Parts: sequence; structure tokens; C-alpha cells
Amino acid sequence: MIKYTLGSTSLATVRGQEDYTQRIKNMEISIDEWSQIKNNIDYIGVTENFKDVITTFSTDPNQTPAGFRRELVLDGNVLKVDLVRDISYDSDGELRPTNVLFSADSANPYEIVPMKNLISNLTCNPGIVYDLFINNPEANIGNQFKDRDEVMTEIAKILGPGVDISVELNNPFEKNFDTILEEAEKFKNMFSKHRVVIKVPHTGVVTSENVNELMLEDKKLSRDFKNVSTEDSFYSHNLCLKLREAGYRINYTLMFEPYQTNLALQAKPYFINTFLRQRLVQSETIQNYVKIYDLTKDITILKNLRQY
Repeated sequence: MIKYTLGSTSLATVRGQEDYTQRIKNMEISIDEWSQIKNNIDYIGVTENFKDVITTFSTDPNQTPAGFRRELVLDGNVLKVDLVRDISYDSDGELRPTNVLFSADSANPYEIVPMKNLISNLTCNPGIVYDLFINNPEANIGNQFKDRDEVMTEIAKILGPGVDISVELNNPFEKNFDTILEEAEKFKNMFSKHRVVIKVPHTGVVTSENVNELMLEDKKLSRDFKNVSTEDSFYSHNLCLKLREAGYRINYTLMFEPYQTNLALQAKPYFINTFLRQRLVQSETIQNYVKIYDLTKDITILKNLRQY
């Protein structure tokens, strides 16, 4: 079997792009692509996005970084190579070993170091940053890290280009969208536009007026889940759409039901986080109530089920 690469076409390189094209000479192409290139193309080069990726991530001068798929783009008589963000790819445009991509939920730099080459996404919520790391003396050794920005900057240094970083907004209920964009922009500058993903929680019945109830006493809302306006029901969906229009990829999280996930797809997120375990536990509990009632016909069981 003959292996065809861009380098085997012997095409001239666009002047001034030699350092970039050195990274893609080993890019495999089909025999049909090879024939078309040899007969119709005069030069080989790279896109402006390709240059930006290489400038952002300092990697081996003979490689393209992990987390990007290499694509061919025809521009007149020049064949250009682009780098498209895709965390299913390792360095040099090779697919990762399996279709299963792993995500970690951590803000502890010491934890992240040994796993950085094995994951494709990292999630960092404000609560995880402060409760489980900064304010935990056993984790934040010597109180080295003082605030969220210090932690996130360190994590960005540790993780390679192949790992997306999903970061949650401090206040998704912020009424001024420009303020939300300012926070998102800060993280884009910290992680680069190629790695940053904004994490938006599915809010539903939770609003800016009652969100604090989740932190008090029984941690339950005083308002029934059915008692919610249409605007509140779709608040987070519309926030996702607005952030996407502003150029951000979205990690849409905090969903527990299948219909919530299907509807969330309408908001065009990059990731979806659905908490299947909690739904499974609830379904099994309900099923158990029904089984006991079938055996005993005890009306108390039905009352307990309705209460549950």
C-alpha cells in the first residue's frame, strides 16, 4: 500500500510560509486528492487561522498541536491547510485512540498534572475553585493560590492545546449582557479563543430572585416547578444563543430529564451535560414504590409516592 502525503506532491510553498508548511508535509491524502493536487495546484500554504493556532500554542516545529483537525482549503491555485478545533484529534491531526473522550471536574492544579494528557475537557465551576481548592488547606498547599484567576491561569499553563476548558459564569442572571461578555472575554484571553468554552446552567424555575433559596435551610425552592413564566423557562436557552452569536462555544449543563436535553439542542451548544445518575436513582425509587403497592395494596404507599 502506497502512502501519499502533501510532501510527496513536491508543490512549491507560498513564500514566507515555509516554517508553517514544514508541519504539514506528513499530512496523508488519498490517491485521488494527490492526482488532483498534482494536476491543478501550483502552491501549498496555510490559512490565517492556522498561523494563529501555531502562534498561540508553542509546539514542536514539525507538528501541528493536539485538539485540531487538519482540513484542505482551495484558494485559487493555492492549496491551504486549516486547523479546525476538534478535541477528538491528537497532535498531527491523528484521531485519539477511542471515540470516548474524558472530561475532568477539578480546579486542583496538583490533581490535573497527572491527567492532563488523558482528558479532552476540564470543567471549573466557581464553587469547585473556592470550596474544594482555594479554601481547602489540604488541597491548596501553603495557601499558594489566593483567587480564582490565579488558579485558572495556572491550569491554563498545565493543560496542553488539546484540552478545552469549560468555565462557568459567576452570575448567569446578570441583567447586563455586556457584563457577561466582559467576563467571557477575560477567560478567552486567559485560555485563548481556541480552548475556552462558557458553561451555562439550565435554570428553568430558578431565577435571580429565588436562586439563594438553594443555599438556605432545606435547599429547596419555595415555588413549585410548574409555577414558572415562559421567559424564565427559556432564560438560559436564550443566554446560550446570545453567547454563541458573540462567538463562544457553550457547555450547557444541569439537565436531568431527556426532554430538557432535547430542547437544549435548540440552543446549539458545543457540549451538553445531563445528570443521568440522579434521574436513574429517582426512576428506580418510583419503580420500587409501585412494586410494593402491587404486592400490598397499601394506600399509604401511594401517598408516599405522590409525596416523593
